[in-house]
Amino acid sequence: MKRSAENALNESAPSEAWARALVGATLDRALPESFPADFAEGFEAVWRRSLRRVVPRSWPASYQKRLLGSIHIEFLERLRGEDIRGPLHREIEAQVAEAMAEGRSRRETAKRVRAFADERAEALLSPILEGAVEEATARISGEIAGAREEVQRIAALSPEELHRFVARYNWDDGYIYLFQAIRSRRCSLGTAVMIYWRGRPHFFRQYERRSEVPNYCIDNYDLLMEVERKFNKNGFKHHGIAYDPREDGHDLTRTEYPAFGKKRDLPEALYVVTTEEGVFRFSPRTKAAKSAKRVKGAVAADNERSVRRR
Repeated sequence: MKRSAENALNESAPSEAWARALVGATLDRALPESFPADFAEGFEAVWRRSLRRVVPRSWPASYQKRLLGSIHIEFLERLRGEDIRGPLHREIEAQVAEAMAEGRSRRETAKRVRAFADERAEALLSPILEGAVEEATARISGEIAGAREEVQRIAALSPEELHRFVARYNWDDGYIYLFQAIRSRRCSLGTAVMIYWRGRPHFFRQYERRSEVPNYCIDNYDLLMEVERKFNKNGFKHHGIAYDPREDGHDLTRTEYPAFGKKRDLPEALYVVTTEEGVFRFSPRTKAAKSAKRVKGAVAADNERSVRRR
């Protein structure tokens, strides 16, 4: 049976096997093979606390999560690309050989070599860690500043400009700007309806409570729920923006998830079409090919330009 490194270290007299075991054990103690992942996790934890202080709470959680993920990956790849264990291994071997040549005991040799390895590991890592911190700080600070500027720019867009921005927006770029869009006082009813139906609300009918929603799509869920709440409070003005969710490439109001169990219905109030003249409701069962007829009784023209049943 092969003896472990610990058993080899406990041999009664110094030997080559003992020296090799001491070198390996000392290297793994000072700088284990898992050190890139270990340091990356610690680095991410430090940044997690920092981001809580600088990222606005109103921004979706996915924004911080995406930043932390990129920090972790970049730092991990940087450490993996550095050959630190190789040089340290050779230096430890030299220290062991020198101590044995001086006739030092196993205890003295081990103590001396371990202290040396700890000090050298820190010396080798320090400039790498400092450089990584400086680079991450500059990049993340710049990215947050850029996001703040974009949020301010979106807030200043006219209803027409905001609608065009949302129509062209790539949802893979995150939800921070979509939240800003629906929170803008210039967000039209048509723009909000576009965001709602492009957010695939049928998928979320399988969840009755927010706690049931998977983390990977929680921002999507929160966005749709915020649209529903603001819509129910008449929080969106009409602004004459035209949008038909049934004609957005295909009929977005038709469910794409028929196999999912349904725990809630989508609000019928969001089955609407907006035109330059006004707003029309339609039945979830009404196809886009059917003509629209505006019902009598226009109300609240200055607010929603009236929501009318189609």
